[in-house]
Amino acid sequence: MSLSGQWVGRYSNSNSGTLVIDIDDASDYYEGTACVWDDNAQLPSSLVRFKTSSKANSHKLDNLPNVPMNAAGYFLLENVLQQLAAKGFGIAATVNVEVALQGKNLSVTWSTPVGTAGGGTVITPKTRGGEKSELKPLPIKTWNGFKKYVTGLAPKRFIFRGQENSEWRLRTSFYRTGRANLERYQLDDIKDLQKALSPLTRYPLNLSDGLQYGAFLNLAQHHGYPTPLLDWTWSPYVAAFFAFRNLRGKLAPKGGCVRIFKLDVVEWNKVLHFDKVFPAPPHVSVLDALAYENIRATPQQSISTTTNVDDIETHIQTVEALRATKYLEAIDLRATDRQEVMRELALMGVTAGSLFPGLDGTCESLRERNF
Repeated sequence: MSLSGQWVGRYSNSNSGTLVIDIDDASDYYEGTACVWDDNAQLPSSLVRFKTSSKANSHKLDNLPNVPMNAAGYFLLENVLQQLAAKGFGIAATVNVEVALQGKNLSVTWSTPVGTAGGGTVITPKTRGGEKSELKPLPIKTWNGFKKYVTGLAPKRFIFRGQENSEWRLRTSFYRTGRANLERYQLDDIKDLQKALSPLTRYPLNLSDGLQYGAFLNLAQHHGYPTPLLDWTWSPYVAAFFAFRNLRGKLAPKGGCVRIFKLDVVEWNKVLHFDKVFPAPPHVSVLDALAYENIRATPQQSISTTTNVDDIETHIQTVEALRATKYLEAIDLRATDRQEVMRELALMGVTAGSLFPGLDGTCESLRERNF
């Protein structure tokens, strides 16, 4: 087991809060960020950036610059820091950190020259984004049962996502690459991607504008580039298409089921959300991105979530427990029902040709029909 990945844990000493550590494997060393999010929104949180000297499983990192932030992840200006200091809140300029891998957990110890800034030790597990889903599906097993169920749902309240294997956890394509450091992604990868795509798009997108940045990520996502977005749709039938689509010519997945997720977006939007992924507290936020250069978005009735959380299911379940509200549910359907499902979806007009305008979608749709 390596240090790379996302580690999330709770701390409690002079203050309490959430510690999030994102670590990337950088060939012969590790680099990443650690964010300390204080439970008291009136107190500053902290960002620390680090690089290790090797790929060892333990490191002592001294005098790391401490960047104070507010509860939303915006860096505190000097006048705000002076006001906090006048109220007796000491903010350390640097922090000393020791990390050590202990089995499947990461031990993190930190201290600062300022006593009121705190210190302590946290033993935190790596997030379980790459493990099997533990979400129990609704008692719906047949295609007819699915149609009856979704027909009775309130309109424009739920969004859906189809996955071809019921064991797969909800996870963005960014985290599926094994990467975790979203600051590196934003500063380096997005800059490279913007340069490469700029001659291929008709409209220059201003990435300092939140709406246009979301549209840029959505465009990249729909063309296969890893992003911290997760694709959803307003249509349960479009979600069913994506769940069954790639099973053509394959053996049924282990367990024999595809999965269609259902998220109560009306209720979920009442939970605290953020318009950026880094730095920001752990969140899953709904993004209805503009469809610049993206002719697939409208026929797919596309909507997205954006997140800085590797293990989305556990994050949502934690919020569910705190608020006593159910947001996320799943329906598993037999993979062997593919032929029936795809035939009926085609009669509804839900085909590759309609969802992927262009030659590729048309050819895929005709292959499905004729072969």
